[in-house]
Amino acid sequence: SEAEIDLGRVVFETFRMVDGDVARKGIHLGADIAPNLPGLIADERRIKQILLNLLSNAVKFTRPAGRVTVEALLLDDGGLRLAVADTGI
Repeated sequence: SEAEIDLGRVVFETFRMVDGDVARKGIHLGADIAPNLPGLIADERRIKQILLNLLSNAVKFTRPAGRVTVEALLLDDGGLRLAVADTGI
């Protein structure tokens, strides 16, 4: 069900779900969360699942000592960008 969520909190909670794989591979996991993000009206469970899928793939295909970063920012048109970037293949 949809409710107002704190996207930064959701990102860091999802990080904990991939901590084991991140530690095993020595990957640097980082976040660039804009401080001006408003609450997001969304289904938190689904947002976590989407983010977990993206993070899991990024971690899987990133070589040891690589980097995975999540970015969340407010766009000029009022939209939101949530992106996962990595140094993988």
